[in-house]
Amino acid sequence: MKNYVLLGTAICAMSLFTNCKETYGFDDIEAPSTDVSVRNHTNRYAPQNAVPGVLLVKVAKTADVNLESFSASDLTLMGVSSPVMQAFKTLSVRSAERLFRPHPKFPNMEKRFGLDRWYRITFDETKSLDMALQSFDGQREFEVVEAEIRMQHPMSKSFSLPRPEPTEGIMVREAMIREEISKQTSFNDPELHRQWHYHNTGNLSHGQLRADINLFEAWKITTGRPDVIVSIVDGELYVQHEDLVESLWRNPGEIPGDGIDNDKNNYIDDIYGYSFVNNTGTLLGDQLGHGTHVAGTIAARNNNGKGLCGIAGGDGTADSGVRIMSCAIFGKDELSGGNADAIRYGANHGAVISQNSWGYAYPATTMPVHVKDAIDYFIKVAGCDDQGNQRPDSPMKGGVLFFAAGNDALMFDAHPARYDAVISVTAMAPSWKAASYTNYGLWTDIMAPGGELAHGDDHGVYSTMIPDCEWPQSKPGKLYAPMEGTSMACPHVSGVAALVVSKFGGPGFTNEDLKQRILGGLRPVNITEKNLDYPISTLGVGVIDAAMCLAENKGLAPEDIKDLSADISYTEMTLSWSAVADADDNFPVYYHLYSSAEPITSEADLAKAELRKIPAYNISPGTQLTANYSFLDDGRAYHYALFAIDRWGLKSKIVYKTFTTKKNTPPTGTFSTSLPVKVSKAMPVTFELKVKDAEGHAFEVGVHGESRGVSYSRKDDTVYFTIRAVAPEGKHLALVDLTDALGGRSTIEVPFEVIPYRAPALETAFGNMVIGRDTETLSIDLSDHFSLDPNFPIVCTVEVKDPSVATVKSEGGKLFITPGRNGVTRVTVYVTDGITEAVSSSFDLSVVNDKGDLVYSLSPNPVKTRLLLLVNPDMKKVDIDIRTIRGEQVYKKSMIVRASGKVPLNLKRLAMGTYTIYVKGELGVYKGSFVKL
Repeated sequence: MKNYVLLGTAICAMSLFTNCKETYGFDDIEAPSTDVSVRNHTNRYAPQNAVPGVLLVKVAKTADVNLESFSASDLTLMGVSSPVMQAFKTLSVRSAERLFRPHPKFPNMEKRFGLDRWYRITFDETKSLDMALQSFDGQREFEVVEAEIRMQHPMSKSFSLPRPEPTEGIMVREAMIREEISKQTSFNDPELHRQWHYHNTGNLSHGQLRADINLFEAWKITTGRPDVIVSIVDGELYVQHEDLVESLWRNPGEIPGDGIDNDKNNYIDDIYGYSFVNNTGTLLGDQLGHGTHVAGTIAARNNNGKGLCGIAGGDGTADSGVRIMSCAIFGKDELSGGNADAIRYGANHGAVISQNSWGYAYPATTMPVHVKDAIDYFIKVAGCDDQGNQRPDSPMKGGVLFFAAGNDALMFDAHPARYDAVISVTAMAPSWKAASYTNYGLWTDIMAPGGELAHGDDHGVYSTMIPDCEWPQSKPGKLYAPMEGTSMACPHVSGVAALVVSKFGGPGFTNEDLKQRILGGLRPVNITEKNLDYPISTLGVGVIDAAMCLAENKGLAPEDIKDLSADISYTEMTLSWSAVADADDNFPVYYHLYSSAEPITSEADLAKAELRKIPAYNISPGTQLTANYSFLDDGRAYHYALFAIDRWGLKSKIVYKTFTTKKNTPPTGTFSTSLPVKVSKAMPVTFELKVKDAEGHAFEVGVHGESRGVSYSRKDDTVYFTIRAVAPEGKHLALVDLTDALGGRSTIEVPFEVIPYRAPALETAFGNMVIGRDTETLSIDLSDHFSLDPNFPIVCTVEVKDPSVATVKSEGGKLFITPGRNGVTRVTVYVTDGITEAVSSSFDLSVVNDKGDLVYSLSPNPVKTRLLLLVNPDMKKVDIDIRTIRGEQVYKKSMIVRASGKVPLNLKRLAMGTYTIYVKGELGVYKGSFVKL
């Protein structure tokens, strides 16, 4: 179903309900642009399952080359450039042939789709395929260059019908099934009762009643008509099979066995089709009987008293039942090939349905361009003439291709089934459960019975078989056997499609009409509920119902949707509504939900909106449905439109709604320090950031800008930063991003400066000081004595030898001296920035009565030898005159006054007694006395 969603978030990419029925002519048929899932131009490396020694090239439209003129002896005949010619030589190219053999009736169409420009180049198998691809890469002659990928040989199990000893229980059970079948249909095919996949009576050990395709009801309407041709792109058909021979398509322009291409279509003796893998019209059946088994599900002859029934195998009359064309890509050996040409062959020879139970092995997740071109050709050209008009003898304009999803039991892009333009089929066991082997994915379209042999042979899909099947379990000569696989599921859908074309086909009936009926005709079972182990919408839209595909449109649209509400957060909203009913179809098939950031107010606005197709079939009215939208912008209005649509494309009234997400506030932060900060190599800086998110959302921290040297850690809502001097000296800016869980982001600037480091140093030593006792407090700037860097705070400590003389404190870069008693004390000042060792300076501090006195003190008094005068240091020198009490001069000397004001006198020779001392200086004369001991 290519990206459908049920109660989920994927986006649907393919429209199914196109009611347009106008015809299109030649100008309307264009080769589609390259799909995103298909390689464009050249893949430089070959996939692991590539065929050695083979390249497939598509010549560019503008290239004037002729690869059909290839000659190993004269490469110039092709008209290629020198690099390409050299590549041909290096690879030892052996041949260059048209990939698609030209058909004389479709030259325009084949040219229109570029099929005439595809070539298969073979070269020395020992040469590197990667080298070959790279040699052609970018050359102007080629639009596409790719390796040929091996197809996956069908790996479905095959078993002969077991023949256990009949027991009463087995006989009773088979009798019951036969009786039930006889009540539903008059067909006399003896093994029809084994085909539970048509009508499930619920008698299987692991089966469920009516887990089938409801075929018997469809047979009441049609059993197929012979102008509906289905091409079987698969293994060779066993064309002599008793239950298939009357359903074979016959090429009207070819004479059997004469070895001549009578109809000039470039295929000799293609009576029932052609073996593209073996290049012959002789069809013997593939080694597994796979193609024959697939064909029997579609068109085994009904009501002929032999074997079993085909879905579109007629009613037993000669002119009933569809016809099957063998377009073989697997043969008696394990070789495979020619798939693209096989698909095109069907379109050119009247087939409008292409049945394909093959694919590319995991892990191949891309589709070769040449196969895509062939598929696109079949879709547009099947049923048409060379001008693009529906042929009078064709029941449908355009073709539909059905592909098995694959048997890897994996969710991956399995090509070609993954291609949006085809219908991909998953497999169901007899119980509504997905078969254990089926691939699955959002790209799948529909489910059909594929069997589950793990529960017994009777749980397989029973169909026609070749008499010499190579499987060990098969007995020689047996013409019917059970198998399992998406290979078996796919022909159920192709067979039902053949019934639809048989019923409604004719002028004006198109492939889009067929697709609409197939994808809208579903069994009344919700396969999502039956397969809870699988992601939603990965098994297809539902199980095909043959009778529903043939139902008539009564023109009744689904009921209107009454409610559409939303559960809204900051970046997400979940829309919900109640499922509605459909009067004639019971249920709608889809809900179309459109979304846009631009207003949607009318149906015309839907074209610019994003569409989700949400499966609605088998969902009971009133059931609450939801669709989630994530990764929205906060605080923004989003616009929606919703309606239900039924299988016929009839719509309910459109509901328009607008919902606005909550507004998210980005986190904010506050720093614990003022900015900018300064940092040096000697001193990193640490600080905190307190973060607050108004809505309480979790947040992440990131740093950019100048982040060298910036580190951080976090605890709860606090971020701890450290900045070191790693960036060069100068001013810088770090940026701190605070991003909450919803993507709300704020950016905070952190300016910082890396500065040089200068340790404190002593510039000018303190001199000795004298202060009077009347001085309140003396302040001294430390910067007058020390070299200090203002970027680095300092710590100053002071030691005072005699605190009774004075107190000295440091604060704010200054010393504060408060006098105490008269006297002298030693003061030492220490300065440090906490990084290097402290520097210091010491001085003597003298406290006197009056600093303006000429002499502050004489000590000691009495004195024995040395008398110390403390004089006013403002004087440069003093004259000393000492006399006895009788006035006799005993000492006279001129003394230099030092900064300390101390003037020492050696009086050792003076006799004992009382003396008068005169000190004369610039400030006057001082007279005092002392006693000499």
